[in-house]
Amino acid sequence: MDLYFASQNNQTDWGSSDYVEVDYLKFRKLQVDNYALWSERVDWGGETLTEPGDNPDGDRLVNVLEYALGGNPLVDDAAEVYPRVQKIEGLPYYTFLLGVDSLDIDLEIQHSPDLIDWTSLPATPVKGQNGQLIQIPLIDAGIDQRFSRLKVAD
Repeated sequence: MDLYFASQNNQTDWGSSDYVEVDYLKFRKLQVDNYALWSERVDWGGETLTEPGDNPDGDRLVNVLEYALGGNPLVDDAAEVYPRVQKIEGLPYYTFLLGVDSLDIDLEIQHSPDLIDWTSLPATPVKGQNGQLIQIPLIDAGIDQRFSRLKVAD
């Protein structure tokens, strides 16, 4: 097995004679979660609207969003978990708590100049751990107006 390391924001120029000594290295298998496993853990209590696109509690968050944001699909908890725009040090940020590790699900913030075209502005990938506060800045030079939304794909 070959093992390669990469570094970001490294100010050192590495050459072929440079090396790193590692005294101890431990690998573990990731316990990746997904919607199906999460859905099995939910006590649906006879509820039949259990598919990712269903919304049994009527709170505007479909089940896959409840999974991604750590919500409860049977309780109207949108006010607590729904992503929001907040000002941080005077600048707007799209903020929310991750309910899962980003390894378990594909999350991205999509941006639009007009609520119709969601592809011409580059999306912002979301990476983080369960319980992490995500804060995506919503300022770009040259863009006067922007709408943003969270896209989730299991």
